[in-house]
Amino acid sequence: GIIDIAKKLVGGIRNVLGI
Repeated sequence: GIIDIAKKLVGGIRNVLGI
């Protein structure tokens, strides 16, 4: 659902930032 998409988005951003 929307929450899953949001989590994926946050995970991708964290990955890019190297956090």
